[in-house]
Amino acid sequence: MKDNNFDRIIAAADKVLMFPSTTLSDACSELGIKVPSAIDYVAGGFLCQSPVLLLAAWAFGKYKKNQREKAEKDRMKNEVIRKQQAIINKLKSENQLNQEEIKNLKDTLKMLESILNQVNRA
Repeated sequence: MKDNNFDRIIAAADKVLMFPSTTLSDACSELGIKVPSAIDYVAGGFLCQSPVLLLAAWAFGKYKKNQREKAEKDRMKNEVIRKQQAIINKLKSENQLNQEEIKNLKDTLKMLESILNQVNRA
């Protein structure tokens, strides 16, 4: 029976780690473990008084914060690059259209000059 309780307590701890908004009491009650609320306060007080655990928690928090900030910077960088590529592609297509229009205007000018030459000869 103790092994079963131990497994359920481990499962409750895993649930709290996976979903930090879940309290230890809630996780235990969902798994059918009877835990007095005073134990939560004693365990919390013990963990808070341990400088090594506090330092580890602080370091882990900083690490996670840095990861989130890095991911946000990467996302923003990729968004800027995507927008720049869209602008470059649009300018390239406009440039190509302008080149075609210039070519058409030059052809039209040549035709008009040849017609003007023919009219002047006549």
